[in-house]
Amino acid sequence: MPTVDNRDSGDSFTVEALPLRADLLRVAYRYTRNAADAEELVQETYLSAWTSYGTYQPGTNIRAWLVRILVNNWVNSYRKSTRRVRETLSGCLAHEPAVHAMTATPSAEDVVLRDHTDEAVKRSVARLPTGFQAVIFYADICDYTLKEVAAIQSIPLGTAMSRRHRGLQRLRTQLGTPDTQPSVR
Repeated sequence: MPTVDNRDSGDSFTVEALPLRADLLRVAYRYTRNAADAEELVQETYLSAWTSYGTYQPGTNIRAWLVRILVNNWVNSYRKSTRRVRETLSGCLAHEPAVHAMTATPSAEDVVLRDHTDEAVKRSVARLPTGFQAVIFYADICDYTLKEVAAIQSIPLGTAMSRRHRGLQRLRTQLGTPDTQPSVR
C-alpha cells in the first residue's frame, strides 16, 4: 500500500473529505441504528481514509470513496461481533433491578408471546398465508437476517421485508394486541 505524505495532502483532505461528515453520519446511522455507534464508525472511516488518502484519485467522487470505506469498516466490525461469544451476566447481578433497568424494552412480539398461550400463537401463525409463515419462521424464530431469509426463500429482499411486516401486523390483529410501533422522528 502506498504511503501518503500527510503534510502535502492534509489541506486537500480537509477541504474535500471533512465537509462530508454529516452525510457519512446519516449513512452510518442507517447501518448501526445507534448514534454513538454511528459516530464511532465515522471516526474509524476518517482514520482509514486519512491513512490511505494516497490511493485516492483526485477528481473522482470522494463521497463514494468515503462511503465505501465506511461500509467496509461496518462489515468488518459486524463480522467480528458475530464471531464473538455472547457475554451475559450471571449469578446475583442478573437479579439486581439496576441491571434490568439497563435492558431494552420488550418488543411487541415479546409482549404478545408473554400474554398468550403457545397454542393461540401457533393457531394464529397457521392462519397466515404460507409465504408470511415462512418469513416469520426464519426471521423471528430462527433469527436469520431478512437478507438471509430472502436468499433461503429465493425472493427479493423487499418482498421478505414486506411479508414479515404484514405477517406481524396480521398476528397482532389476530391476537388482539394494539399495533404499538415506536414513532420515528
